Amino acid sequence: MKLRPLLDPLLDGQFICQTTEPALFSALQNAATADQVNTVLHALGFDLSMTQTLDAEHPDMTGVAYYAAYRSLQHAPDHQAVSKQLHDYRDQIAPMMDLILLLMKTQGQDGVFMEGDTLRFNQLLNMIEDESTYQTDLKRISQYPMFNHKRVEKYADILSMVLSGLHREGYLQLKNKASMIYVFTGKITHFYHCIDFILQHEDIPIDEEGLPALQQGELTL
Repeated sequence: MKLRPLLDPLLDGQFICQTTEPALFSALQNAATADQVNTVLHALGFDLSMTQTLDAEHPDMTGVAYYAAYRSLQHAPDHQAVSKQLHDYRDQIAPMMDLILLLMKTQGQDGVFMEGDTLRFNQLLNMIEDESTYQTDLKRISQYPMFNHKRVEKYADILSMVLSGLHREGYLQLKNKASMIYVFTGKITHFYHCIDFILQHEDIPIDEEGLPALQQGELTL
């Protein structure tokens, strides 16, 4: 495979996983191809990174996604870019976790959603329309700036707007437009890693330029 189709999405800040780009994901499984991509990324100040490493705890590729991470935080533009990403994730914690909890309740599951997990719009809508507490939660969640882009009243429109927000941010992929079936992407794994880092470092100092005083190696972004 040519490198350009692999490099373009990575340099655009996208996550390549089995859900979003199975062919590209498979290509990056090849060590020689991954090394070639990494060589080009190095020259541009990035590393080819994975959302999680294959080990005894994670023996398969579930939840794994490839992305381009900054090699160094010593350069101000890179530091600013990483800072912005952390701030974006921080602002998404409340809306994302509120929505994930609602979705977990409607699905009757205890664990969080991972890459490859499916959401069926009609099934979700039926669950929400049958339970007043779900309706209240959905209306409240839809008011977050992350989701709220227009005034809508019907629960179908509210749910569509919220799921579209997840899709727009790269957490969901619309697998079947006719049936409105969404699938979580590998970016959700990266989100969990980042919010864990943020919650563990709530006292990250802010320097004179308003940037978190991050240390290289603490987090790959």
